[in-house]
Amino acid sequence: MINRIVNFFLLALVFSGCGTKEFDCDDMPIQPAFIGFQLADIDTLIFRQYQPNDNFRNLIDTTLVTYDNLYRTSNDTTKIIHYQLSDGIKPGFDWQLFIPPLNRTVVISNIISDQKTGSCGTMASRSACTCLNDLFSAKQDSQVITFPDVNKEAPFIYIRK
Repeated sequence: MINRIVNFFLLALVFSGCGTKEFDCDDMPIQPAFIGFQLADIDTLIFRQYQPNDNFRNLIDTTLVTYDNLYRTSNDTTKIIHYQLSDGIKPGFDWQLFIPPLNRTVVISNIISDQKTGSCGTMASRSACTCLNDLFSAKQDSQVITFPDVNKEAPFIYIRK
C-alpha cells in the first residue's frame, strides 16, 4: 500500500512538470552600421543607456565598445554585430552613441517593438524555448526610421559620416 502511495506521488510530481511554461520574449538588439567612417574614427565608441522619454537626464548605464571581433567591414560600411541578445541597443531605453575621435553623438530614442510571450513545456530546456520581439521603428537624431516587417535578423541603424 505504501509503495502505491509513493508511486502515485512520484507520478503526480513528474506530470506536474509536463505543463507549459509561459515567458516573455527577448528584445532584439539594434545594430549600428557606420558608413564612410575610417576604422580609426570608430575603433572606440561609448554607448549610453538612459531612462526613456526623459530628455537624457537619467543615465542608467555606459558601455565602452572597442574594435574587436564584433566589427564587420564590407566596402565603406562597418557594422557592429552583437551576438548576445543582452548586448546592444534595445527597446525600453533611449540611447546615445558617442564617437570620441569626432566628438559626435548619435541619438536613438522612441524604439517601438512588440511585447510577445512564448510558451513551451517545462521539461524542455529553456534554450529550446525562445522567441524574439519584432522591432518596428525608432528615432535616429529625431528622424523616424522604420525596420523591415519581419525581423529575421537584428535590424541596423545606418550612421553616415
